[in-house]
Amino acid sequence: MNVKAAPLLVTLLLLLPSAGSAQLASKILGNDGVVFEVRTGAYGTLFPEVGADVAAPVLALDVHGPNGSTRLLVPTTDDPAAEVLPRVFFDKRSGLLDLLWLTHTPAGASEIRGVRFDGNGWSDPDTLYHHDAGVVPRVAITHGSYQVELPDGSASSADRVVLHLFWRDLGDDGAVTVFYSPVVFVQGVYIGWRDAVSLDDLAGAGTGSEASLPEALADVLTVQISDDHKAVNVVFGSARIGDLRSLQIGIPPLELSLLGAAVRDVILASPFAAGDLSFYAGGMGAMIIHTGLRMGLDPAIVEYVAAAVTAQIAASGGDEATLDPYALAGDMQAFADALTASLFGTTLPAPADGSAPELDVRGLVEDSASQATARMIELRAIADRGAPPTTLGADVQVLASDDGRDVLLRWLDAGGRGLWYVESIGGSWSEPRLLATGPELSLDEARELLLQRIR
Repeated sequence: MNVKAAPLLVTLLLLLPSAGSAQLASKILGNDGVVFEVRTGAYGTLFPEVGADVAAPVLALDVHGPNGSTRLLVPTTDDPAAEVLPRVFFDKRSGLLDLLWLTHTPAGASEIRGVRFDGNGWSDPDTLYHHDAGVVPRVAITHGSYQVELPDGSASSADRVVLHLFWRDLGDDGAVTVFYSPVVFVQGVYIGWRDAVSLDDLAGAGTGSEASLPEALADVLTVQISDDHKAVNVVFGSARIGDLRSLQIGIPPLELSLLGAAVRDVILASPFAAGDLSFYAGGMGAMIIHTGLRMGLDPAIVEYVAAAVTAQIAASGGDEATLDPYALAGDMQAFADALTASLFGTTLPAPADGSAPELDVRGLVEDSASQATARMIELRAIADRGAPPTTLGADVQVLASDDGRDVLLRWLDAGGRGLWYVESIGGSWSEPRLLATGPELSLDEARELLLQRIR
């Protein structure tokens, strides 16, 4: 998605989760004692054989093993673009190494690119994100695995890494909003990139107005990983709805979205125009299997969904002469979504107080391009607290609790007396309080105390 330009630059933030989550690093241990290390530098410096005067910036992957080391040029990085912030992660089960990096093109665009190394060669590079005006997203990484027991007793399991991309840009109405797009890897394989959705759309209607959100909060965007490392908590200021909102976003196994969409596309593109409905259904099943396997999805799940959809079509009644393919495609997509959802369950942790039910994301997104992304999102509105009823100082910092439910705002006292702060209490805000600094409490210690309070 090439989104409209906005005069905003969001600093790249790689949130490195703690133990149990995927680790993005410049050096990582693979299987069999092999260490992978990614480097940046001038082409002629990293690869003297091309000539020491070749100054184009490139990426190199060093592979250190028991029998020595090898240096490899990362594909496409010898182009005129500048590559920075390279990171790698390794899938132990498949033995695949994924390398990601940020690219600044000569035309001023920013991209996140990725390529996969299998120990022998490279995959074709993928562009995971592109912005014509050079806006760089914040990136949070979640990691997990799933195991599904199918009705026939067979089991399917996989490891998944999800890159959650967030950035500010102009929405369709011309107002600045926060966009979100997930990038999913299954068993080290990039499954696909989806169109972005607006968090303002997902958050729904606000309790305030554009004028009620303090200017200091208009650009707030805080992203944290949930306690169980399965979801991300997002706190953002929305001038459009006049609120400071908190959302929790989870991405169920991508088969839910891709298979449902594949079922719909296969039905609408079906070449089967003769015979009874059972023949039509059989053709649909074969095409769903072909499409799912071409996408790289788990064969057991693909075959299970194909068989269930085939039976559902055959049992729907009528014949091809009276068949409405658009109605059937919509019904079968919903059926496939529900079927896979019943296998995988939810990725969102249960709220401690039993509140904050999940939202129907598809009902909040209108354009068809974003519907595909909305189908793969699980969303919970953590808190709707409105804007703080106070005049905030400059350079407000937003701190969120680990579950994203509580928020603390802090800023420096103009007279140098310490730190002011307000904190959310349920659906409202506290009065401003001053944490005074001096000989007994330094400014750094005050910052740490407020961080401890909210976390």
